[in-house]
Amino acid sequence: MSTIQFKTAQNIKVEYALAGMWERVGAYAIDLTVLFFSYLLLNLILNFVVGPNFSQLICVTLVFTSLLMQEIILNGRTLGKFLLGLKVVKISGKEPQVFDYLIRWVFRTIEILFSLGILAMAAVSTSNLRQRLGDVVANTVVIKVSKSREIDLEGFLRRDDKEFTIKYPQAAMLNEQSALALKYAVLRFEKYPNPNNLLLRKDLVNQLKNDLKIAEVIKDENKFIRNIIADYILSTR
Repeated sequence: MSTIQFKTAQNIKVEYALAGMWERVGAYAIDLTVLFFSYLLLNLILNFVVGPNFSQLICVTLVFTSLLMQEIILNGRTLGKFLLGLKVVKISGKEPQVFDYLIRWVFRTIEILFSLGILAMAAVSTSNLRQRLGDVVANTVVIKVSKSREIDLEGFLRRDDKEFTIKYPQAAMLNEQSALALKYAVLRFEKYPNPNNLLLRKDLVNQLKNDLKIAEVIKDENKFIRNIIADYILSTR
């Protein structure tokens, strides 16, 4: 199984599995099925509203641009990708920009529609990062987001945490990926308190203090990280 590692702003490495060719084919098959029935239904409705000529034009335009708009609105996902737990991200781990999605969409037309998917399948199956040509040009990859990584951060809070007063309001400066990475890091530190992890924990705490402008001396590093996560959750929910 091919994987890719991303490094968060706090220098935490997070590893994801890359989507394989057949998983991407499955997601696209779901998308095409949904688009086909959406086209039939929308065309039937618009025939009565604007007439058959305009109806065809509107339906073709909406269907043709649908996958592009889904990826932009759903942050790297279409319905098919969502159902199969796939997501488009930059190789750096950051969220793609609109231009990146546009590049992937333009190349999708060539790779999938004009070549019946042969170019895309050949590229994905031979690429180390499981990229089609559109991914290579846009500098993106498709990752598998497992259910364990999609668990809401609220599940990390203990019942009494929700009654706490926010201690570090700066925690709101973090993003969801960084908060999740902190969650996995502190759970690992608590489960495996070996010398190497203790050193990594100290570096992480110093990085957090520097990024969030926190000057106090930290006595309990695990508790500090947990407080940062809890404050992020309470500040952004």
